[in-house]
Amino acid sequence: IVQLNQTLIIGDGEVALEVTQIIDQDTIKVRMLNNGVLQYMRPINIRSDQDIGEIAEKYIGIINKVKDLDVRFVSIPYIEKSINEIIKSKLGKPLNKIRKLKKIIKIGSIGSLKDIDSILSDPFYDMVIFNRGLAGVNFPYERVGLMQKEIVKKAKKQKKSIIIFTDILESTMKNFIP
Repeated sequence: IVQLNQTLIIGDGEVALEVTQIIDQDTIKVRMLNNGVLQYMRPINIRSDQDIGEIAEKYIGIINKVKDLDVRFVSIPYIEKSINEIIKSKLGKPLNKIRKLKKIIKIGSIGSLKDIDSILSDPFYDMVIFNRGLAGVNFPYERVGLMQKEIVKKAKKQKKSIIIFTDILESTMKNFIP
């Protein structure tokens, strides 16, 4: 699923790796491109063949455990249209049982920006998060501000509240990319 010379970004750009050798289907050799620190529980975007139904069932279990805790917000990452439709179909009923719960869609990936108009017009989601860090990892970082401006404009048109995630100052000082 990875390719030679592909750059892999861990977290929000703290660590950048370049694939130098594909040893077998489970093992790759990489070269570190910066002096970042590998931290516990930081995401790395490599495609997975994990069944989305299994993932949804795990989330339903979590929702059932926290629904009595007066949860007010739940954030759902946008992966791609077909996967998010499965997530909505499996999680919609348990989420709708929680009073006053706001469902927030988190965008910043390539798929989410391609489908932005249908995401923003989807009544399932009450709010939108634009993750600048994720967008900066997935797109040339010089485009992030323009994307943010366009998404805010479209969200306002759909009357959706929008949250902007950013940590731009710190990330420009220590990360491979801001």
